[in-house]
Amino acid sequence: MLAVSANDDTRTKFNDMKLGNKIAYLIFNIAGSDIVVEKDAKKTDLPEDYLDQFMADVKSSGQPRFSVLDWNHKLLFVSWVPDATASARNRMTFASVKEPFIQELVGIQHKLQATDDGELNREIIIAATKSTV
Repeated sequence: MLAVSANDDTRTKFNDMKLGNKIAYLIFNIAGSDIVVEKDAKKTDLPEDYLDQFMADVKSSGQPRFSVLDWNHKLLFVSWVPDATASARNRMTFASVKEPFIQELVGIQHKLQATDDGELNREIIIAATKSTV
């Protein structure tokens, strides 16, 4: 198993998101042996319906990314590993650190793994975060 884990800033940003309710989503990348925050999107800087912006930001590099989305008062962990554009090495790296990273993020309520546009779209996100009350 790779020795890759969330750094202190990553854990702090996630806890701010979980407790402060001001961050719409976080996008993470792997840099060396650390999982780092690549983008921190605040709710005040986005339109009320920010799903399209979230999906565009996650997919923009064409490479694997982890993200956490605050939608419908639920925290959704998204693993974006595009089959078409990501190298085999990147896909394997992200796959091997995904579960340990999720365990570091205490409070994740739902998980979504996507490899193409059909698996990461508005309908799927809404269904994954639908209230069951």
